[in-house]
Amino acid sequence: MSTADPTGIRLQLLANGFTPLPNVAKGCYLAGWPRLAVNRHMIRKWRRLLRYSDTGIRLDNGLAVIDIDIDDVAAVGAILKQLAALLPGALRLVRHGNGAKVAIFVRTDEEFGRICSYSWTKPGETEDEGAYRVEIFGGGSARQFGAFGSCGPGKSYRWAGRSPLDSRLDQLPFVTKKQFFSAVDIAEKVLRELGWGQMLRSKRGENVSRPVRDLTPDMVFNCNDGVTRTLSELTELARSGGLPGGLECSASWLEGPSAKRTDRCLIGATADGSLTVWETSSDVTHMSKPVEIDVVEAAKKIRRAKELFNVRA
Repeated sequence: MSTADPTGIRLQLLANGFTPLPNVAKGCYLAGWPRLAVNRHMIRKWRRLLRYSDTGIRLDNGLAVIDIDIDDVAAVGAILKQLAALLPGALRLVRHGNGAKVAIFVRTDEEFGRICSYSWTKPGETEDEGAYRVEIFGGGSARQFGAFGSCGPGKSYRWAGRSPLDSRLDQLPFVTKKQFFSAVDIAEKVLRELGWGQMLRSKRGENVSRPVRDLTPDMVFNCNDGVTRTLSELTELARSGGLPGGLECSASWLEGPSAKRTDRCLIGATADGSLTVWETSSDVTHMSKPVEIDVVEAAKKIRRAKELFNVRA
């Protein structure tokens, strides 16, 4: 089926038990997409959303994805070879994206949010040049994966052999949570043997990503639109809902002027308008540091205010 027919692709995915979503490249920006009850009528209505010409698949109904986010042919090949031995028959649906990166679609018998490896750098490279990891998503949180159409400028997703268009969800092999953790161990063993460097600030395990409140007013952020913004400027944009779409910045606010890549950190906002800066290399979400109150000085001000009030009274 041609990717020029997104409606046909989505209808076939639905028929095969998957939940299709209209995407722009790898992202779904449709309001409320994690909770949509997708049906044939809704898919046909999406024809009018012309810019949503790509298609994603939501992780639900037991669908899980092993995302090998490593752009190195030798490393990915070695990992896939060992995964094929660990999980016989599980490498049935393998989606190729940018570079050597691949995602394996399977089923899980125990829903979970995310299991991840440490982040790693290639021999001789720095975090600013790229960091890579394996992440496994088990449907326990809002997540969808681009499946058909664009995965970036001039690039398209492709499938090795079979795809969700000719495979039913209920026929995919089950992978246990224990096996998912073993898959992470395999990937890290391969990278270690290839001489890759483990990032000390990264974490591994299940649902380990937690916000770190360390952004301070003196920080400035060199953004990918050529504008340098202060923390207060970004905070106000987040609060007002005015953050430009796709806004990113370098990690110079964290590492100093040696960090040049302005696609290193993703700038966003929480549902209540709080600013977030996700540093992709270490997979850490940074937020504004809470205002520290000098308790002693505050007590002095309260005491002086009480004394002044008593004098006036």
